[in-house]
Amino acid sequence: MIPPHQYHNSITSVRWHGMGKRIFIVSLLALFCIACLARWGYRSRISQPRFVAEGAAHFRYTRMVSEGRPIPALDRDAQHPEGLMVFRETTPGMEYLFGYLHRIFPRTDLAAFVRFFSAFFFSLAVFPIALIASRLWGSRRAGLLSAALFAVALPLVARSSGFDFIRENVTFPLIVCHIHFLVAACEERSARDSVLSTLFLFAAMATWQGTQFYLIPLLSLLLARRIALEIGKGERLAAGLAALSVIAAGAVLPFLREGRFLLSLPAGLAYAWLVCDSAG
Repeated sequence: MIPPHQYHNSITSVRWHGMGKRIFIVSLLALFCIACLARWGYRSRISQPRFVAEGAAHFRYTRMVSEGRPIPALDRDAQHPEGLMVFRETTPGMEYLFGYLHRIFPRTDLAAFVRFFSAFFFSLAVFPIALIASRLWGSRRAGLLSAALFAVALPLVARSSGFDFIRENVTFPLIVCHIHFLVAACEERSARDSVLSTLFLFAAMATWQGTQFYLIPLLSLLLARRIALEIGKGERLAAGLAALSVIAAGAVLPFLREGRFLLSLPAGLAYAWLVCDSAG
């Protein structure tokens, strides 16, 4: 039988733990709203904003999707005279995402919608950043501090306020979500987290070619750990699925096939991890 004072302390501990979790969640939601407001405030101070250069090209394809028109496989208006092979040379996943979402709100001005949703989607990274920092530092306060810095840091606010309609602003939250679920899968041996990590990695590769630069340090680290350490089942599953996802993306996505991704350094690291794992 638990003594009364110990019973009271245990109940209080549980309550404080639950309150801490609630405060953490509410604080994260508040920081997400602050991130969105900071970007809206920055955007509202710029008169007559326009999409230029790369962003204008992305906006053009987004308008096509929104209006139900197909993105041309060979776009001679984008590149003269030979034309741009859109699906072989670019990654129009972002344009499809924004275009299809705009169909849900057809009366909304497309440019305003793109600017709003671009900032909104980028700001979603507040949540995985806070969770990653909390896990690494063992402190929810550290997670909230990291999320707060991300929410209001001026270079990030300026870059993601909707003026630059660029693919990395969509891919960044996907990469951060991938990292969060990868770390969670390695620590908790969760098959669900491993699968989610894999899906986010594939989505990141499908939306931005620059994801390949992230793959090199990621796969190098996973390979080094597989060779030097006795990794757990959770990490083995998560890393194995990540390697398979990289190879699958290289085989399925047209722009990666065109660039012979399966012969690249990231693909080689994925092959090496699978070979090391199969060799025991």
